[in-house]
Amino acid sequence: MSNKVSGNVEKQLLNALSNMKETVILEKEKRDKKLYATVDYPISLEDTLSTKTKAELDFIRKFYELQGLSALKKAQLIEVLNVSIPNHLESFLARIDAERMQVIKKILQNGGYYAFTDLSHQKIAYFRESGIVATGSINGEKVLYIPADLVEQLKALCDSTDIKQAVKRNTELLKITKGILFYYGAVSYNELLSMIEKLLKKPVSLLKYLELLLDSRVYGSEIIFKDGYVQHDELEDLDKLKNEHNMRPHIGFYPFTKEQLLQASEPGYIDQTASYQQLVQYMVTHYPMKKSEAENIVGEIVFLIKKGKQLGEILLYLQEYIDFQDVDEVNDFMNPVTTLVNHTKQWHLKGYAPKEIRKPNTKPTAVLATPASSNMIDIKSRQKVGRNESCPCGSGKKYKKCCGK
Repeated sequence: MSNKVSGNVEKQLLNALSNMKETVILEKEKRDKKLYATVDYPISLEDTLSTKTKAELDFIRKFYELQGLSALKKAQLIEVLNVSIPNHLESFLARIDAERMQVIKKILQNGGYYAFTDLSHQKIAYFRESGIVATGSINGEKVLYIPADLVEQLKALCDSTDIKQAVKRNTELLKITKGILFYYGAVSYNELLSMIEKLLKKPVSLLKYLELLLDSRVYGSEIIFKDGYVQHDELEDLDKLKNEHNMRPHIGFYPFTKEQLLQASEPGYIDQTASYQQLVQYMVTHYPMKKSEAENIVGEIVFLIKKGKQLGEILLYLQEYIDFQDVDEVNDFMNPVTTLVNHTKQWHLKGYAPKEIRKPNTKPTAVLATPASSNMIDIKSRQKVGRNESCPCGSGKKYKKCCGK
């Protein structure tokens, strides 16, 4: 059967794609027109609330958990929120972290409004639903602004010692949590609380801690809540990870320091171990690529290993960037990869690297999570290899008994 597309069909497809693109553009313009209507600043909180729909006002009401107001009409709800929001400024600031405080401060320092270019729609929606920050167009720029009658009160609160301490505490808690999920993948609420209290050396309220995490999630963090666990958003199968942890009851979670967890919470952080550097150097030496390109590829490999991906899946990923010519080339390449596997801390090993839990006098081997399916590809045929087929490495063993372990 021919794979060619006729001229008429191709024209129809191009027209359809063009129409879809036009629809997306029109929807964005419609949304922006609503979110960024022209604002004559300074504008009061009451006037800002008046520009919102009843549904938007209800979101603000729910943000502060104001009860018994659902039956109010729009004008009545505006009247209540105009009094309630100023009374909740301190509690709002006491629940945010340094990133959100920085947004508030930029707006305040710029005279009440600021044109942000790096905030996602989710983060902007969070601020809009607080009622403290609104969106609009001022002097032709799309901005976030704070109603003028809230500015001085917010400035005073931002400078208060209590708020500064609360923001610092929240920031540290969120960063430590992100570091924990970076190394463990997922932990139960009780395990997480125990880790936090041990690291901070003081008791922490589980309810208030989870509320902090949930608020951060609404803002746009990578923290996921599921079945009594807090997990990394890249975790694909919580039940499988729980089973992997239960298979190793004799191993506790690796005892990372607070400093290590804080470091791991930074965006784009990678454990640049000696085996990481070795593989980067191998790629730069044997293939026409820059060091930065090799670092990006190896960084992704490290994360695949951390998540428990098999050697076959790692090879599948590598084939997107490297055109291996034969099995010998693959074997040579996979030697430093296997070393990297054995030196990379992994979720299913509770934050340990295989070399750290290997019994003395045993042969080094890549310890990976229990495989779910094969993703290895034969170099010559470019076809996926079944788990009961001969391993393409040439060992003569079945794939499941060799590289698919």
